[in-house]
Amino acid sequence: MERVRKTFFDPLATSKAQIRELLEGLPVGSAHPFSPERILLCRTDNGIDEIDISHYPEDFFFNAVDLGEMGETLLRRMAGFQSHLSMTSLVPLLKKYQSKSKP
Repeated sequence: MERVRKTFFDPLATSKAQIRELLEGLPVGSAHPFSPERILLCRTDNGIDEIDISHYPEDFFFNAVDLGEMGETLLRRMAGFQSHLSMTSLVPLLKKYQSKSKP
């Protein structure tokens, strides 16, 4: 754990391969949890190491995640779906919801 400098969390990175790819673009000491196996993948000078974190409580890592950075990641990914997130695309859904909720 002394190698870990910063913990990242990308909710859309769900496989080891995706996490490894993400870590390759980050500085040495960057880490990302992989929950199914309870390991932390950490970028080192020699590649990506797997650290057993099964003896740590889950909130230990969630408290270390930079929520501002996670928000920026989500905004970048949402930018690819602007047409689905615009108000004009939401208006028909709101009208449909309102008509169902009226007695």
